[in-house]
Order: sequence, then C-alpha cells, then structure tokens
Amino acid sequence: MLSGVTVWLAEQGPTVSVVSRRPGSFSSCSDPGRIHLIAVDYRESDILRRCIAEAITVHEPIGLAVFWIHSDAPEAFEVISDEISSHAKEPWLLCAVECGVPVS
Repeated sequence: MLSGVTVWLAEQGPTVSVVSRRPGSFSSCSDPGRIHLIAVDYRESDILRRCIAEAITVHEPIGLAVFWIHSDAPEAFEVISDEISSHAKEPWLLCAVECGVPVS
C-alpha cells in the first residue's frame, strides 16, 4: 500500500520523500528520480532523525513526505514532523498512510 501511494503521488508531479522500514519496490514509478527513499527503522528515533536530516542535505528540503508507521513506534510521527519542519523553507505536506479498516 505504501509503495502504491508513493508511486501515484510521484506520478502526479511532486518529488516524494518516503520513510520506510522495509524499502520494498518503488521502481514502478515512470520517473523513479521523483521518489527519495529514506530506508530506516523508524522505531529508533535518533537514527530516524539523522536519516531524515541526511536526506534533506543530499536532496533538498522535503516538500511532500509519505510514511506508514506501525503502532510499535509511537514517537515516529513527531520525530518525522519535527525534523522536516526544522529544515523547511516553505510549507510542506506530510501524508501518513494507514490501513486499519477492512474493505469489503
């Protein structure tokens, strides 16, 4: 689900930064350069913070971030939001993907 949302967003035009504990396959995007993968175990807050800062240094300030955080990392949302905000030069968008309701 995370890769599907990420690829769809990237194909709409913006560059998408995706935080993923399991990188999976984001290669189905027609322009894979539009996806910046931050592969990190987001349960480790200090490592997560460092990886986001490194991604911003390498690429650019993040304008659109997508992630799917499981309940075993309750502080990850705040860490991601705070780190991106501390480097932001303009408004940015954070999309949290969650699938908790069965679809019939």
